[in-house]
Amino acid sequence: MADIENLKRLAEVAKNLMWKELVDASRRPGEISNAFMKAANPAAILELIAENKELCESHDRLLSANLKLHQERDRLRDELTRIKAEQGAKHA
Repeated sequence: MADIENLKRLAEVAKNLMWKELVDASRRPGEISNAFMKAANPAAILELIAENKELCESHDRLLSANLKLHQERDRLRDELTRIKAEQGAKHA
């Protein structure tokens, strides 16, 4: 898992810098810009993208399962209502 907290902290510190300034700063010693540039490397970004995709897919699966459960609940509720109506008609 990417070090999201560290990347977030560095990004918050660097957010007020223009990207050009950040790149220029990386050419000379600069603790924040170098740390951010190192943390925001292509591998870390790709890992975050993959993790986000996995979470989105998991979310979609959960939504689909939730919808199926609600549909089953509604079907069972309708069946129970029908059975109660049939039993009420038999006893009337």
